[in-house]
Amino acid sequence: MQVYSHYHIGESTSEAPIAYRWHTLLQFGATWNVIGTVYIQHPGTTAPTEKVTDPAILEQLKVLEHGQTNVWHTFKPCPTMRAIASLFAERNGGKDLEGIVQVFHLTNVCGGEKKNVPYETPYAYTTAIDNTLLASPIYLGWGDVAKLQPHLRTMAHQVFNLVTAPAFDQHYLTSYFDKNAFVHPLSLMVTNKEAFESVLYRRCFLENTTKPKGISELLHQHHVAVKNASRCQEILEFLPSFHIAPLRTPKQETDNSLSLSAEGLVVEIVCEENEFLLTLFHPKKDVEEVMHMGEALATHGFKADVRNGHQSYSKLIPVYFVENIYTDVQLIASELRKQTAKTGL
Repeated sequence: MQVYSHYHIGESTSEAPIAYRWHTLLQFGATWNVIGTVYIQHPGTTAPTEKVTDPAILEQLKVLEHGQTNVWHTFKPCPTMRAIASLFAERNGGKDLEGIVQVFHLTNVCGGEKKNVPYETPYAYTTAIDNTLLASPIYLGWGDVAKLQPHLRTMAHQVFNLVTAPAFDQHYLTSYFDKNAFVHPLSLMVTNKEAFESVLYRRCFLENTTKPKGISELLHQHHVAVKNASRCQEILEFLPSFHIAPLRTPKQETDNSLSLSAEGLVVEIVCEENEFLLTLFHPKKDVEEVMHMGEALATHGFKADVRNGHQSYSKLIPVYFVENIYTDVQLIASELRKQTAKTGL
């Protein structure tokens, strides 16, 4: 692996000069095609080995930055870079990588943000121009967003919104920013590799889905136990903030179930040990509108069933993915609004 990056020593603070590093490139083999991107919080403290002077290499680096002519340096691979290499090799089916994996940062200050750093400098943060260079697959690994400084959290959210756009095809990220783990590559692949959060986030990235294969077995293996009452309470608290009209505010029926209703139709959510059962039905009769909604719901994983002798549609959702409840209830509400507009249900 060859490592190239920009590097700049800025003004001194009361402690020491501030170093900046940005747009790091990990090259595997001899090719220069970009095969992926990683976004982490900040670069490490490793100093460069030398400035790049080879004209052929500089020309390739210039092409990768759309014609920009910044100074480049070489670096020795650090543990984080080796962890990134392992992650992308695993995504590549264990085969040798060929090409460039880019690494960007929320802040380019080596070692992370410090006091008295002149952040108005052009080196401090990854820019909008840098973000035009993103290429899939894109691994977001800046760590727990709750621990980020407010301005970095804002930047992370902006990058998240960009990366989750359809053009990038990144389906391993849930649509709710705070619900993603964003595990740092070193923690993911080395220091906490066997932790449940790391295993789940890694498998989501490798399979590019929020529902990797064997999720139920994974939950049992790691003894992930979530109290049904607390899950119901979380749903009760969050659902009203989403656009779920004409469904009414959810109400708790039992310790492990709650429901929403609209003109006789019922959406029931039952919290089992390791999964939710989400069901749409009418308790007293078959309703044509339910049938029509079912056709649309079927494309999102809902299965036709019978409830109290009448047509229903249901879906099982792993308990760890509570955010998918919000998405699916919004989907039902949207289809119900369409049917209401057509028939005056």
